Amino acid sequence: MNRIRGVWGLQMKGIRGALYNPWLIVAAIFVLNYLGIQVASASTSTDSTYSGSIATLYIYAFVFSIVLVSQTFPYAISMSVRRADYFNGTLLFLGFTSVVTTVIILILGALERWTSHWGGTIQFFNLPYINVGGIFRQFFVIFVLMLLFNLCGFFIGSLYRRFKGIGVWMFFGGCAVVFGLLIYIPGGRELLLDAANWIGDHDASTMAVITIPLLGILALVSWALLQKAEV
Repeated sequence: MNRIRGVWGLQMKGIRGALYNPWLIVAAIFVLNYLGIQVASASTSTDSTYSGSIATLYIYAFVFSIVLVSQTFPYAISMSVRRADYFNGTLLFLGFTSVVTTVIILILGALERWTSHWGGTIQFFNLPYINVGGIFRQFFVIFVLMLLFNLCGFFIGSLYRRFKGIGVWMFFGGCAVVFGLLIYIPGGRELLLDAANWIGDHDASTMAVITIPLLGILALVSWALLQKAEV
């Protein structure tokens, strides 16, 4: 437990990159969106619009988790930290940042609704499909989504530590080939459309529950990669 706490302390040194920096970026995007819509509404009447820029947080979490493993894993191992302790401590840290980010999104979303979408101009923190239902349901959906992006980054970072750049390129190349085949082979496009329609037929909370096994798979594969990763 003390060793896991040590890994936690190591990762907490990057808390600025995990939480402060992405919210500074989101704040800048929000201000630019708000001012842009204010200028546009001054000349023409516009309804409240969805920004979608909150996706920046999820993309940032994905990239940050890749960099996190790449930078901290060699140092931790060189300090005689067990791979199991590194994995557990880092997973705990990613879960913590996912919870904090989710809470902030919900607080700002409540403030957005209280201000009638910032004066009826923009819906930035409340999105259709995602922000549906009670507060606990929204928390569950956003948390699972944020953790998914973090674990995807954790997986890519672990893949890089195990197979270096060639492994990452082969993985994304393989994904591109599979996607390309699905587009061009007979019935492939229909299969993709059926998958998209199937997702659309389920609400966000149901999809979040379905995603939980994927979270476990990403974590287990990342663990297996780190077990064999070179420092």
